Amino acid sequence: MRPPTNGLPEDPPDDLPADLLARLPEEAARRIALARLKDLDQAARRLEDPDDAEAVHDLRVALRRLRSTLRAWKLRLAGSVRGKQRRALAELQAVTGGGRDAEVGARWVADMSGALSPSERRGALWLRGRLVKQAARERKTMREAVEKTLPRLLKRLRKSLSSYAVAVGAQATGSAPRFAADFALALRRHGENLLRSLGRLSGGDDSAVAHAARIEGKRLRYLIEPLAERLPEAPALLERLKGLQDDLGAIQDLVALEETVVHAGEEAAVEHARKLHRAAGRGAGHSGAAPRAPRDETRAGLLALARQSAEARRQRLDLVRVGWREGPAPAALAAAVEALAQAAEAEACAGLEIEHKYLLRALPPLPPAEVHEIEQGWLPGEQLQERLRRVTVAGEARCWRTVKLGRGLMRVEVEEECPQALFESLWPLTLGLRVKKRRHVVAEGARAWEIDEFLDRELVLAEIELTSADETVVLPDWLAPYVVREVTDENTYVNRRLAR
Repeated sequence: MRPPTNGLPEDPPDDLPADLLARLPEEAARRIALARLKDLDQAARRLEDPDDAEAVHDLRVALRRLRSTLRAWKLRLAGSVRGKQRRALAELQAVTGGGRDAEVGARWVADMSGALSPSERRGALWLRGRLVKQAARERKTMREAVEKTLPRLLKRLRKSLSSYAVAVGAQATGSAPRFAADFALALRRHGENLLRSLGRLSGGDDSAVAHAARIEGKRLRYLIEPLAERLPEAPALLERLKGLQDDLGAIQDLVALEETVVHAGEEAAVEHARKLHRAAGRGAGHSGAAPRAPRDETRAGLLALARQSAEARRQRLDLVRVGWREGPAPAALAAAVEALAQAAEAEACAGLEIEHKYLLRALPPLPPAEVHEIEQGWLPGEQLQERLRRVTVAGEARCWRTVKLGRGLMRVEVEEECPQALFESLWPLTLGLRVKKRRHVVAEGARAWEIDEFLDRELVLAEIELTSADETVVLPDWLAPYVVREVTDENTYVNRRLAR
């Protein structure tokens, strides 16, 4: 027998749910992954337009975002993404690399050519022409690989990510872990990894260290992006990470350009040697002055490009080292990451009722208290439990409708006041699911104890609502002697159960 599954939309909307942080981690991770799949599909379609200059770049970014998402939430996506599918995405990423490097290299050569002499510029022009042709070849190869592999891969991933198994008897929604906790944990972990990588910039040729830091920065950025519109603290942090990524990315581009120049220099040397050989052959057997050997202007231009790119890379490395080892940037980044993590946790707790409940042996002698006469009943329903409540204080009655999910320490609670006429029209539907009690509200410091004296049975309960699940409860002297035990997690003392 297959376990029950929780289905997700096969084709999710562009906007992720507003309450994504409050969703179950397994659902939230899949919704983000499905959104990434959609972005990748749209980017792949743009390859068909030869005039779309950013198509290759955007496809690579969409691939990286999807792979980073699958990596970040690997445990929550267990059973939905196979190792074979991850390897297929990695192979597609590798296929797109050559074309992108050639395109970027051609732009760098064009930018640097202005500082070269006319003779050196000929070598730069030769290299740029080769890179443009290489980019065109790589783009054709990449398009063929994408057309062959991606549609089927996307279809299978979309199907597997659109549902997940849930265990029968699992925690109720209100007390189950929320995505915000996973997000905050991952956010802190990725932030620490980035700062640790940047801390390794010690001097000299730190290009490999900078590249590792660039990867960590991307992972952190891609982690945050889906939540950017839901957390006010996110856009500023993303902007900071983008600036860092641009600096580190330029260093990696220059490293790739230097490697390209080296390989091109080797090819140019062979080509020049052939020219010399041909020139020597033309002069053999002829009297008179030997023909002039061809000048090696190509290699001169390549050598100038190599010197220029190496110097630009050293300067950028120095700037990054100064900014991230000697300046305030690391502390500011750490603070921004922590602020975002705390904001996510706070956002997930919005609408949560966090309370402790105690069984009392009798009604204790109470300090001055406000007395509420309460009638409450529940409309029929299993998964959705809607409560009607009428509270009378000093002769004035007010009515509410409330929906609660979960039980125990942390529960979701959504409540709104309703007109007396609406309450009266719905109240007959609660027959058989009602309780009546007198609530004594006792202020105790910044909190208030609610002592419920049930009027339809012999039962007294005490409750206190908290702002954090980690907060410690201290029983006041007037209450402690009357406490039998804590019953927060006991179903018997849930009001809806008592109403039966």
